[in-house]
Amino acid sequence: MVLGVSSSSTHVQSLLEMAEGRCGQQHCEEAIGLLEEAVHIQPGNARLYYQIGFCHSGGCRQHRLVHPDMAEQYLRHALSQATPVAEPLLRARILDALGNLRGRRVTDAAALKEAIACHQEAAEIYRRGDRLDDWAREEFNQANIWCDLPEAEFPEKWAEAVNHYEFCVLV
Repeated sequence: MVLGVSSSSTHVQSLLEMAEGRCGQQHCEEAIGLLEEAVHIQPGNARLYYQIGFCHSGGCRQHRLVHPDMAEQYLRHALSQATPVAEPLLRARILDALGNLRGRRVTDAAALKEAIACHQEAAEIYRRGDRLDDWAREEFNQANIWCDLPEAEFPEKWAEAVNHYEFCVLV
């Protein structure tokens, strides 16, 4: 049985590497197919769910399989599996992708607030890991989203945005 587990892990790794190669060549549709095959083999692999969600979000480029709702489902599943203690950097990447996805829904204040929360948690993970460039990017993302909130509901939005932009300059 151990042989079967090792063999499936090797096969999943091979599928992941092929998918990354297809992504690099901008063949996103093929990459998604490979990732979906891999996730059927290892349904508990947060990295696979993140990668499929990122692809469906159009995070690297726009293609015919961009589907924000599907991307959100995959990213939320990945987030539920990537714990802050065991996989903090993967969790931060998932939060960043989910925040970017939610932040694109500029007409929905609740989605924008959720996007800010995602970027806040990712920023904290990066700060604790002394990854200041990544931390600054998350602060910048938060600032941009604060700018998109409706001023009538969030009169503090400009001060919040400026604070986050100023954090970026400190790096």
